[in-house]
Amino acid sequence: MMRRGRLAPAWRPLLAASLLLVTLAGCTGTEEESIPIILVVGSVEPAGPQLQLYEDVRDPMAAPARDLAPVGAPLRLPDAPVSLDVVDRNGERSELVVLDESGALHFVDISDLPVSFALLRSIDVAALIPSDPLNPALCWQQVQIGGGASEPGRYAALLESCPDEPPEVYVVDLVSQELEYALTQEHVGTQLLPIGIYVDQRSDLLYFAADEIGEVEVQSLPLTGAVEPEPLGETPVDPPEAVDLSPIAGGIGVLAEDGALGIVPYEGDPLAPADLGLSEASMLLPDPSSNVELLAAFSETRGRLVEGLDDIEFEELFLRRPLVDATLEPVQRFAYLLEEGGVEILDLFPYADPPSNRLLFFDLPGLDEPRVITWAFGTRLP
Repeated sequence: MMRRGRLAPAWRPLLAASLLLVTLAGCTGTEEESIPIILVVGSVEPAGPQLQLYEDVRDPMAAPARDLAPVGAPLRLPDAPVSLDVVDRNGERSELVVLDESGALHFVDISDLPVSFALLRSIDVAALIPSDPLNPALCWQQVQIGGGASEPGRYAALLESCPDEPPEVYVVDLVSQELEYALTQEHVGTQLLPIGIYVDQRSDLLYFAADEIGEVEVQSLPLTGAVEPEPLGETPVDPPEAVDLSPIAGGIGVLAEDGALGIVPYEGDPLAPADLGLSEASMLLPDPSSNVELLAAFSETRGRLVEGLDDIEFEELFLRRPLVDATLEPVQRFAYLLEEGGVEILDLFPYADPPSNRLLFFDLPGLDEPRVITWAFGTRLP
């Protein structure tokens, strides 16, 4: 089982109440009463960049008993989406933030889906970044939103990384629309790694990875940037092999391309890397809720579902199509894997006897170039 002593999940009242509704049975998630879940998929289509809603429809009396159905018209975007985050991830998930390739942030109302799905405002973050004549190009990779319970959504942390250039992280005050600070190699004192960032919306700490004398060190920094970065812990993953940093239950995971998995808990000492036997690994399934017992890692077409960290056990997964992005809905414990031309649903419930197949694939015709995916609560319509 998972290492004891991990942080207790800090659920907002809505999610806590939602947990009481769910009664899971069967690997595809049949239940007495399910929470309406709507997926937001960002893609580039012949008509242009867009966001499209899909409802995860579950009805044991229907045939099929589960389906992904498009909902409404797509929301057009001015440029291709590269990353999504939600202002209140562990709460009502009422506002979506979209980072596009130009460096603009778009704020979308998802408070009452499918009724409310509209662009609220946009901010050109790239215009807030001081220009560098020697390196004018900016390659945007990821956005994370913070601000704490008192000011949710006030700050955005953005990872920027171009090939053959050192990565940087920019933290922007979205209220004043000013650059709070830039996290660079000079700031950290060592080489930043472009494998991902994470903002814990409960503590408002920004987590990132650095090369510390041949090991990956996870460091943290308040979004206000008032203090120097603090090391959380090192994991003996070879920095050139590191491909992803992601929140998992109780800490931060660092995945290497050769399938080595390093765990740095929020509390306690880092764990020895586990060998997942997953070649060409590329992605850890993020769990910002810190609530799901099982951990998932993926290459383009395969995966490992991991249980236990000290005495690791895993199930092997085979994906229907190449993986593009993934999101985890922690209440009912489903991961939604965005693949080329479709979505595959992965059941993450910790069964005593694992089911023969945890994966259920849905073809989504017309999805030409999928980029990003997240989830939101839907409204149970009469």
